[in-house]
Amino acid sequence: METNTTSREELLRYAREQGRQEAEAFDLRLTDLERREREERLAKMAWKPHRPAASWDDEEASFKLLQLQGRVEELGDYLRAIENSVAWRAIQGVRRLFGRAW
Repeated sequence: METNTTSREELLRYAREQGRQEAEAFDLRLTDLERREREERLAKMAWKPHRPAASWDDEEASFKLLQLQGRVEELGDYLRAIENSVAWRAIQGVRRLFGRAW
């Protein structure tokens, strides 16, 4: 009887660990997907001209485009740094307890 209880506990422990690992892998995939979608939306907004490009000469348009590309890359790097920080993950872990994770 003792052996049966021990093996059952080990099976339950193993199942919990597998479930936790699957949940973490799913969370990582979802976070990556959300980050890529957010970057795509940001890029679309950044590349969408607010005024006709004909009003800019070619050099000015190229320069502004390079500036925007640099800015979008900086913002993407900043977002990744925040999301990968220990403090951000800790805060989100606490928020999940209350059902308010971002």
